[in-house]
Amino acid sequence: MCMQKEGLATLSQVLLLCDPDANVVLGSGQKRVVTEAVESAMWGIFMTCPNKAVESLMEKGVKLLEDRGEKSLEDAYDMFNEIVKIAPEYPEGYNKRATVLYLQQKFQESVQDCLTVLRKNRHHFGAASGMGMCYIAIGHHADAIEAFEMAMRINPTLVHLKSYIRYSRRILLFESDQQNDI
Repeated sequence: MCMQKEGLATLSQVLLLCDPDANVVLGSGQKRVVTEAVESAMWGIFMTCPNKAVESLMEKGVKLLEDRGEKSLEDAYDMFNEIVKIAPEYPEGYNKRATVLYLQQKFQESVQDCLTVLRKNRHHFGAASGMGMCYIAIGHHADAIEAFEMAMRINPTLVHLKSYIRYSRRILLFESDQQNDI
């Protein structure tokens, strides 16, 4: 599940190529196989655990998360919460906990964890995308658009996010029209 530290230097170099300001690899129209490899490498970096204890908790938590049952989500939350306690510098602990919170419909708490992830790793397109989903769920459509656009600046291959952006823009337009009618 978690990658070993030996591979981190090579993957870090790939991440540098994916600087959202330069938009070099993911946004350059490269063949799908290249963009998928880069995205996979980025997830590999995100999942690189700082030590064996965190790696063990992460593996257990991810298995529980995949089950998605209520009790499994509670147990996954406990695993990821423990990761956050013992390795507060590790962004993926917060990201996985944010995912559990989203699935539990605790959207505000999930947003807070997503913001923490992005403060610790500005390249985390998963956290930006997840935050956008939370914002839609709580009706903060302007914030959702901002989060989705951030995710797409980091990883332009996330074209499915355009539909959420269009949806949020339609909601904002509708709300604006409703205000004007008052």
